Amino acid sequence: MQIAAPVPRPVRRLLPAGGVAARPILLIVLALGIVAGAGIVAYQRFFAPAAPAPTGQVIPVQRGNVAATVSATGSVVATRQAKLVFSASGRIQEIMVNVGDHVAAGQALARLASDTAQVKLGTAKSQLAVAQLKLQQLTESATPEDVAAAQAAYDAAAAKLSDVENGATPADLQSAQAAVVQAQSSLADANAKLQTLVFGATSADRANAQTVLVSAQNTLAAAQAKLDLVQAGPLNADVVSARSAVSDATSTLRSTQAKLDLLRAGATDADLTAAQAAFDKAQADVTNSRVKLDQTKAVTPLEPDVVQAQSTLAAAESKLHTAHQNLDELSAQLEQANADLAGQQSQLTASIKAADQTCSKLGGSSGECATARAGSDAKQASILKAQDTVKLLSGNGSWDQLSAQREVVAAQAAYDASAAALKQTESAHNAGVDVIAAQTTYDSAVSQLTSARAKLDQTRAGPTAADLVSAQTAVDQARNSLATGQAKLDQTLQGATDADIIAAQTAVDTAQATISSAQAKLDSLGVPTAQDVQAAQSAKAGADSGLLSARAKLAQLQAGPTQTDLESARSGVAAAAATLSTKSGSARPSDVALQQEAVRQAELAVQQAQIDLDSDTLLAPFDGVVASVTGNPGEAAPSGTTGFMTLVDPSAVRVDVTVDETDVAKVAVGKPATMTFDALPGRPFRGTVISVSPNGTLSQGVVTYPVSISIDTRNQPLPGGLTASATITIDEKNDVLVAPLRAVRRQGREQVVDVVGNDGKPASRAVKTGVQNDQLVEITDGLAEGEQLLVQGTTTRAPNGPGGPGPGPNRVFIGGPGR
Repeated sequence: MQIAAPVPRPVRRLLPAGGVAARPILLIVLALGIVAGAGIVAYQRFFAPAAPAPTGQVIPVQRGNVAATVSATGSVVATRQAKLVFSASGRIQEIMVNVGDHVAAGQALARLASDTAQVKLGTAKSQLAVAQLKLQQLTESATPEDVAAAQAAYDAAAAKLSDVENGATPADLQSAQAAVVQAQSSLADANAKLQTLVFGATSADRANAQTVLVSAQNTLAAAQAKLDLVQAGPLNADVVSARSAVSDATSTLRSTQAKLDLLRAGATDADLTAAQAAFDKAQADVTNSRVKLDQTKAVTPLEPDVVQAQSTLAAAESKLHTAHQNLDELSAQLEQANADLAGQQSQLTASIKAADQTCSKLGGSSGECATARAGSDAKQASILKAQDTVKLLSGNGSWDQLSAQREVVAAQAAYDASAAALKQTESAHNAGVDVIAAQTTYDSAVSQLTSARAKLDQTRAGPTAADLVSAQTAVDQARNSLATGQAKLDQTLQGATDADIIAAQTAVDTAQATISSAQAKLDSLGVPTAQDVQAAQSAKAGADSGLLSARAKLAQLQAGPTQTDLESARSGVAAAAATLSTKSGSARPSDVALQQEAVRQAELAVQQAQIDLDSDTLLAPFDGVVASVTGNPGEAAPSGTTGFMTLVDPSAVRVDVTVDETDVAKVAVGKPATMTFDALPGRPFRGTVISVSPNGTLSQGVVTYPVSISIDTRNQPLPGGLTASATITIDEKNDVLVAPLRAVRRQGREQVVDVVGNDGKPASRAVKTGVQNDQLVEITDGLAEGEQLLVQGTTTRAPNGPGGPGPGPNRVFIGGPGR
C-alpha cells in the first residue's frame, strides 16, 4: 500500500509581493468592506422587513364525533324468493296469474291437465270399495247358497285329488292312444300332400282347388247381396226388432230401478210389524214348549247322563239368549241413532228454510241473516256427529255389532251341538218318548225363534252395502243396455252409414280378390310353387311334433301321476277346505286382520291419488309478486331447477355488495350501514350487515368479498337488481377530542402536530390517535381541548404597495399539507 505524502501549503501573504508601495491601496479596500458590512447589519436590524409567518390555518382542538367507514357498491337482492315447479309432469292446462301480479299464500297459480290423476283417484276409490266389501263378506254370515257352492268346490277338489292318486283310467288311456293314432294319420296326410306337390297334383287336388273357387264365388255373391241390402236401406223387420230391444231394455231399467229404490227406502212399518209379530209368536212358542218339557221331565225319571246333557243344553240356551239380547240392544241403539239423525236433519231443513226467509226479507248483509246462517251451520256439526254414530253402530263399520253377530252365530252353533248331544244321549239311554218329543218340540221352537229374531234384526238393519252395490250395478247395466238399444234403433232408422257402405264394398272387393287367387291356384296345379312346397313341409313338421306330443302324453298316463300333480291336487283340496270352513262358520281373526290391512292399503292409495291430483295445481308458498313465467297453456310443464314460475317477496330484500380485501377484515356482522340508490336520489336507507362471506373472488387482479346488508325499506318495495351504494360504519367514537386529519403528519415512528403557542409560534408535539376517517381523527393522548393546531397549507398574498413585495393587509390560507 502506498501512502501519499502531504504537500506543503504555500504561505499566503497579506501584502502583495510588490513591496510596501501597495499597502495603502489594500488598507483602503479593507476599510470600505468594513463600512459596507456595518451598513448591511444596520439595515437588517432596523430597516429590513420581518421574516414571513408560517403559512397554514389555525384550528382549535375540540370534542366531537368521528366514525370510520367503508364504502362499497352492489345491488338489491330478494331475500325471499322461490322458483316454483310442478311436482308432477304433464301438460299445462291453465295459468291463472301474470308477471307483476300480487298473490297471497296458498293462491292457485297454474294447473296441469288432471285427466290421468282423476282416473287414478277413481280407480283407487273403486279398489277401496272392493276391499271394504270383501271385509264385509268376511264378517257377514254366509248364505246357504255360498255354503253349497263352497261344498261343491271342495267335493270337486277332493274328486280331482282322488283321480290323481288313482292314476289314469282305462278311458283316459284309450283316449290318449286314439290321439296317437290321430296324430299318425295327420302325419301320413301331410306326408302324402308333400309327396303330391313334389311329384305333381292329383285329381283330388284339382277337385279341392275347384271347391275353393266355388266357395269364393259364393262368398262374392253373399257380399254383393249384403252391399245391395246396405244400399237399399233398413228393413221393417230390423226396425221392429230394434224397437223391441229398446222396449225390453226400458222395462228392465224400470224393474231394477224399482228394486234399488225399494232397498234404499228400507223396511216399511208393515214389514217391521210382521217381523215383530213373528218374533213374539216364536218367543211364546218357546215358552210354552219349555213349560211342557219341564212338566214331562218332572214326571219321567232320567239317567244322570241325560240330566247332564240337559244341563249343558240349558247353559248353551242361556248363552244364546244373552248373545241375542246384546245384539238386540245394539240394534235398538242403531234404531234410536237413525231416529235422532232424522230429527236433526228435519231441524236443519227447517233452520235453512227460516234463514233463507230471514235473509230474503232483511237482506243478506244484515246481522239477523248472519245469525240465522250461523245457527244453520251449527246444526251441521250435530248432524255429522249423528251420522258418525249411525255409521259406528251400523253393520258396515261397527266392530261391536260384528262381534255381537259372531257371538250369536257361535252361541247358536254351541246350542245346536248341545241339542244334538242331548238327543244322542236320550237315544242311548232309551229316554221316554214323551221326553224326546217334548225336547224335539222345544228345539224346534228355539230354532223358529232364532230365525224370527234374525229376520227381525235384518228388517231393522235394512239392506247391506253389498245389496245396494249389486242393485246399483243392475241399474247401471240396464241403463247401458237401453243406451245401446236406443243407439242401434237410431242407427237402423237412419240407415246405413258411409262406413257401412265402405265396409260392404270392401267385402265385395275382397271376395273378388279371393276368386282371383283361387282361380290362379287352380290354374297353377301341376306346377307347384316353392311356397306350396314350403307350406307342405311346414305342415309335415307340425304333424311330426303333434305325434311326439301325443306319444309323450300317452307315456305320462301309463307312468302314473307325478309328485307335482299330487301336490297341486292336495293344494287345491286344502284351499277348497279353507273356503268351506270360512263359509260354514265365522271368519278367522287372521283373515279379518289381513283384509283390514288390505282396506288400510286401499285407503292409503286413495290418499296418494288425492295428493297426486292436488299436485297438478301450483300454489303460492307465500305472499309475493310473480317475477317470471316460463310456459304457456298446452305446453309440457317445465321440470328441473330452473323453475316454471318465479315468486318474490318485495317486502323482504337485502343489498349484496363487494368489499375490497384491504377493508373486509374491518367489516363484521351487526355493523350499521347507510345505502343510497341512483334511482331514488336524496333518500338514504339504513341497514345492518347480516353476513360476510369467508371466500373472496379474484377479478382482474383484485380480490373482493361478498357482504350482505339488511335494509329498512320504510314500507317502500324495492325491485330486485337496483344499484346501491353502501357506507358501512366499522367504528365510531362520540364526544372525544378530534382534529383534522391534515393536521397530523408522521415523523419517524411518531405522529406529530404543530401546536401554536402563546407567542404565536408553532411547535411540533407527538400525539396518539384512534378512530379516523378521511376528514377527522381521534386524539387519544398529547393534546388538550382548546389548544390551537396549525394546519399547513398554501397562502395567497395581496400585492404590495410601492417599494416592493411585502405582506398585504389580509392573508387567506388555502390547501393542505404539501400545497
